[in-house]
Amino acid sequence: MPGKIRIIFEADNPVPVSELSPDRIHGLFFSILDSETAGKLHSINGLKPFTLCCPVFFRSKKETVKRFFVEITFLEDWLLSKTTTAVILNSRNRNYYLNSYKIKLFRTFKIDSDDIISYENIKEKANTRTRDIILNFITPTTFKRGKYDYPLPEPSLIYKSILKKWNRFSGERLPSKEILEKIGRDIQVAGCWIKTTKLEMASLKKITGFRGRIVFYNASKDAEFNRIITQLTLFAPFCGIGRKTTMGFGKVRTFFNLQGG
Repeated sequence: MPGKIRIIFEADNPVPVSELSPDRIHGLFFSILDSETAGKLHSINGLKPFTLCCPVFFRSKKETVKRFFVEITFLEDWLLSKTTTAVILNSRNRNYYLNSYKIKLFRTFKIDSDDIISYENIKEKANTRTRDIILNFITPTTFKRGKYDYPLPEPSLIYKSILKKWNRFSGERLPSKEILEKIGRDIQVAGCWIKTTKLEMASLKKITGFRGRIVFYNASKDAEFNRIITQLTLFAPFCGIGRKTTMGFGKVRTFFNLQGG
């Protein structure tokens, strides 16, 4: 069951935003978990059942903050349960560290009504006629071609990324080859307002990604294909898109211009 929580942290002293880098937030998440859950996650090869994001890092590097939030999305029930339990148990009496900065959980987590949804409900919400698809990429997003980053919003790459996670975690296996062929034929970029950025972090190589708004036009009249595209688009904010989604990259919000029928 896809889910989302936001955890607010408070530091003893102002923290430079540059210290909230994706690799450090990734380490902070694992330090919250109990050792059994952390070990289980580390042992998973390939796609991981979560994403992480500390949005303030991607907005400004010159500021300092005393409070910041981390958004975590989950693709499997067991990890959502284990994480919320760990957060509640550790919310008052444990210190964490980001480099040399001491922080505590200021507020355990916030869950809104649309933050938890079953895979079946995502399918039920999918409309059969999707005309325009609007994707707002909040954090840098990139794909891999050979040994290089590929920071361009190609429809086939975006939906290939989402499809992999849907097929891995939802319990439903969609025909990837057939869907991607139809995407290449029927989904076109109708508008593109993006900017590429290159980020360097303490323990990672430089990563180049794009941020901004993309509009896709769906020309297909295949009702089942259109339903699947809407279904995958609704799933995107939970699964992230592209590389390094467990470190804050590929965070997206989605919107639709829908036609019935």
